[in-house]
Amino acid sequence: MKKKILSCILALALLPAGGYARAAERDPFSDVPTGAWFAPYVDNLVRRGVVNGFEDGTFRPQAEVTIGQALKLIVLSGGFTDILNKGEHWAGGYLSFAQSRRYITGDNYDLDAPVTRLQVAKLCAAVLELDPAMAEDERVFADTTDPSVLALHHVGILTGSEEGGRLLFRGDQYLTRAEVCAILDRMLPYVDAHFTKVSGIRAPIDYRLRFQSYDSGAFYLDAKERICTREAGLTPRCGIDVSYYQHEIDWEKVAEDGIDFAIIRCGYRGSTQGVLCEDECFRQNIAGALAAGVNVGIYFFSQALTEAEALEEADYVLSLIEGCDVTYPVVFDWERLTSESSRTKDPDWDAVSDCAVAFCERIAAAGYRPMTYFNRYSAYLQWDMTKLQRYDGWLASYNSTPNYLYDFQMWQYSSKGKVDGIDTHVDMDLCLVPYDTI
Repeated sequence: MKKKILSCILALALLPAGGYARAAERDPFSDVPTGAWFAPYVDNLVRRGVVNGFEDGTFRPQAEVTIGQALKLIVLSGGFTDILNKGEHWAGGYLSFAQSRRYITGDNYDLDAPVTRLQVAKLCAAVLELDPAMAEDERVFADTTDPSVLALHHVGILTGSEEGGRLLFRGDQYLTRAEVCAILDRMLPYVDAHFTKVSGIRAPIDYRLRFQSYDSGAFYLDAKERICTREAGLTPRCGIDVSYYQHEIDWEKVAEDGIDFAIIRCGYRGSTQGVLCEDECFRQNIAGALAAGVNVGIYFFSQALTEAEALEEADYVLSLIEGCDVTYPVVFDWERLTSESSRTKDPDWDAVSDCAVAFCERIAAAGYRPMTYFNRYSAYLQWDMTKLQRYDGWLASYNSTPNYLYDFQMWQYSSKGKVDGIDTHVDMDLCLVPYDTI
């Protein structure tokens, strides 16, 4: 399967505990000669802000790295957010984090002791979540068959050294700063290709899903501060989504202000008792939008916890929109509410994904186009998107470009839009599929 390298912003530093100069960038370092084997790794990592030198202009490539320093470097370069200190030792938070995720086991660690090559290999393989069995049949090193070492060699992160026609790993040797740079420099592209970040949390990239291929450079703000795209082959539509919270809407003014479509909330399920309710402004909104020539889609704010509840919601939606000219999708909008009384405070996300499927299948069977609504956090960390990619997607991401990896058809890019005929702020949407012509 074709993979594309995806950029991650990795905020790394080579640890303040040893007195390193965080801001001082020395190029070149007095002790990193251009022809040294480690020079390209050091130069690249300095450019990316991964490591720094010392205040005296040296890098000290042969200095040993401690277990605590290695923990921090590997955890952060693995795509995780900087971790708060826990306990008396500055690296205690990284130790606790690695233990909590079972990247390491046991409690007897001297964080100030020099780290060995084998310890680094085991931690790197664990942080990258490599399958230990991926290279179990390989016999590349003469001095080790450790699964972590073999797996890292298999993906090109560890290379070993030649001696007498044999490839050696030398797992009991301590690691220097130069050697750590070589490992990190090879580790970062692997992280870029296999993980992304959302809200400071690492998420695995799922290559079973379709990737979006929109040209990020083609998006722009028009004179009304609305996002458009110049990308060839697309016929974008400018839209809004509305509910009772927009109150009375003058739909003629909305249409005159260049709005092509509106996704209208028809109803919702209560978050505490789970009662189905019609949106108080649904009927006047859909009648007004259609009369003004604005294309209409529908969304239902779901709190379904079972497939039976999702089907009940779909049937309720179908009863509300019967006889209406709905040309845009009918959307399953499930959002977690976290109040103590909320029935969706601690959901089973697999069950929620199944609810979305049940809703969408019932909507599709009735002849409408189903769609699911999600943000980056829910898509990367909660939903089972392999179940949902068969349906169109509505991405909520408030940025100047859609910073989401996978396929979607509609983009909610702001909750602070201003449109003539609406007295409140309104969600703004860009639809990249002209549903009204399909």
